[in-house]
Parts: sequence; structure tokens; C-alpha cells
Amino acid sequence: MRSMKKTTEFLRVRKHPLFRVLTPVLFSAAIITLFAAAQFPTYAAQTTVTTSLDSTPPPSGNGYYAETGTQLGGIVRNGLISACGNKKTLPFLADVVSGRRYDTYTYTAPAAGCVTVTLSASDPSALYSAAYNGTFHPTGVLIEYLADNGSTVPGSIRYSFDVTAGQQYTVAVSELLVGGGRGVSYTLTVNGPDAVFNVPPATRPRADFDGDGRSDVSVFRPADGNWYLNNSTNGFSAMHWG
Repeated sequence: MRSMKKTTEFLRVRKHPLFRVLTPVLFSAAIITLFAAAQFPTYAAQTTVTTSLDSTPPPSGNGYYAETGTQLGGIVRNGLISACGNKKTLPFLADVVSGRRYDTYTYTAPAAGCVTVTLSASDPSALYSAAYNGTFHPTGVLIEYLADNGSTVPGSIRYSFDVTAGQQYTVAVSELLVGGGRGVSYTLTVNGPDAVFNVPPATRPRADFDGDGRSDVSVFRPADGNWYLNNSTNGFSAMHWG
């Protein structure tokens, strides 16, 4: 009998106009609250690629795409290493000889910050690296220039440059002399700014009766004319309606 009574009471609640109005509201509020609390994973514009400078394009990966080809001319290594916060002036062309092999890696910055490029090669004297705003122009290697390593030193070379959120940039690895870097193996690491994407929380979720930013469970019982609230912070309470 008690079960039948509860079933009858529930059916009466379902027929009540407020039930039909509040049910989708409360359901939507619960979904909004759960979604707002969710935090998406951190995405870092960081890649490490090990390959060789040859006619085979490097593999593209998560967050970047790669290309290969030959360029016209090269950049003078003036001994100045580009660094974040201190933009290097545009260097000169070393020559306008065609046929230099290059690999390029194009990214989109998820946030503003500093990008650090590290290049380790089996023959450090055979390769150099430069970065560009947007895409690389193989027939105009100074167009959209951002940064370069500045000199050739034993071991790894490293340089850095600043980017803005959403900025597309390209890192190029080129042979220093035409034919001098063909087949040279290298490891390129590009470490950029991190970005955490959060869904902004609602200023006041629906059905938030105690003001803590979270929706509360509520049920109306027409048998006694009361709203029963299970507040997420203030706990259980009841309020007479009508």
C-alpha cells in the first residue's frame, strides 16, 4: 500500500505544472554546473622530432605540420643568438645561391609566451635554424623573420622568441652550405607556452538556492504543498508553496 501511495503521489507531482517547468530547468542547471567544473587538459606546443635533412618530408605530428624543399639564399650568422624579450634585428643574406635543403615545422601558439628551439645535429657545423612569423618563404628567407641561432657551436644550439596567442609560426632547419647538410641527422625540440582551457563558470547557476555557485536538488510535494531543498552548502530545508 505504501508503494502504491508513493507511486500515486509521484504521478500527481508529474502532472503539476511546476514539475513540467522546473524539471528541464534543474536538469540544465546540473549539466551546466558539471560542465563548468570540468577542466580540459593542458596543451603544450612542445615537440621533439628526430629525422635527417633529405628529400623526404619529416613526419607531421600533433600540433604542427612539416614540409621539406630547397631555398634560395641563407642567413648570415652574426654571432647574436635570438632570445625572448630582446628581439634581434633583421640579419643580412649570406648569399643568393639556390638549392639549400630545408625542413620546416609550422605551429599555432596556444597562448602568449616564449618559444625555445633546440637543435642537435650529427654535424653541428652543417645546419642552422631560423624562425618565421606565419609560413616560411623559400625564395625570400628574410620575409617574416623572427629569430635564429646566430652562430654554430659544438653540441646543441638554442634560441628563443616571443609569440602571441593564436600566432602561427614556422621553425626552419636548413643546411649551411648547399649540399653540405644533406643526410645529416638531427633532433629538433620546440618548447612553447602552455595553455589551460577552462569553461568559464556561470555567474549564478539556475536553482542555486544557497548562493554557492552550484545547483541544488529540489522537489515539490503537492500532498503538503512544500518545496524540499537539498542545498549543496546549507543542507536540507523545506519551504511551503502557496
